[in-house]
Amino acid sequence: MTPAGGIIIGECKLARNPQARREVVAQALDYAAALHGLHYSEFEAAVLRGQSMAGETLWEAVAEQAFLDEAQFIDAVERRLRSGRFMVMIITDGIREGVEELTEFLQMHAGLHTGLALLDLTIWKDGPNRILVVPRVPMKTVLVERGVVRIAEDASIRIEAPSKLPDTSSQGAPAQPYTISEVEFFEQLDQSVPGGDVCLKEFLHLTVKAGIEAEFRKTLVLRFSTASEGTVSAGYIESNGKVIAGDGWWYAKKAGQVAAGQRYMESLRDLIGGELRQYESSKAPFLLGPDGTGARLGDFADKARGWAEITNAFVHALSDDV
Repeated sequence: MTPAGGIIIGECKLARNPQARREVVAQALDYAAALHGLHYSEFEAAVLRGQSMAGETLWEAVAEQAFLDEAQFIDAVERRLRSGRFMVMIITDGIREGVEELTEFLQMHAGLHTGLALLDLTIWKDGPNRILVVPRVPMKTVLVERGVVRIAEDASIRIEAPSKLPDTSSQGAPAQPYTISEVEFFEQLDQSVPGGDVCLKEFLHLTVKAGIEAEFRKTLVLRFSTASEGTVSAGYIESNGKVIAGDGWWYAKKAGQVAAGQRYMESLRDLIGGELRQYESSKAPFLLGPDGTGARLGDFADKARGWAEITNAFVHALSDDV
């Protein structure tokens, strides 16, 4: 389980096992198919039984690592079980060349939004009692793009295309495959801020040409490159909808562009009708929304274009610092 309620299915095989390639992937996908459609209570009972954790709940087992509350965690797990969105991880001690071809097996279960990751654990022996395990990821974790067949209660059938950001290829940047972190982020965002992804996706679409690269982790970091400081951040958006812009001000100050950083923060403040506040514990001013609390994605609703223009101007100011 991930801290956000994601479900990872790991299948371990030795490289010398003749099943270490195609059959292993097919087997792991069968496991995913078996989980697909379970209710949370059924999934919880199976996990607790399999882990010999009688008397506990699944939430109690993960609470210390989770960054959702119990209700949000249960909803997140239930949603993944219903949609079949899992990560299948093949773990072995020697993945050979051509492993990328294994992704074709994801087409075997069209009703699943399953991602595939490969983890190679190379094992070295040093003396009779010591081993060194070196992990390597030979294939980037991405979701293979495919349609999903949906059968409604009225027996009607429709095919849904994978959810994706607007195609930026026409804007001079190649379309990129979706990573698992990206999908996870937008699912969590939709749970916290229903409809918030519309504004954010438009904003990202409008900032690609200026050099903004969205880095999806636990948060969405707005990365761009400068001549003097290398890769820096214009701020980040949390999956609960909070918008933190102070990183941009801090990097601007570090690059000797204090005026550009201040102008960036003041422009964002004016855009959403908020205020800037300086806390003793923070090096950068903090952007507040109209209600006096930290700025949130909802404050930028219907303002994606203005938000993008301000961010693009800031990126250009720091990118031209040579």
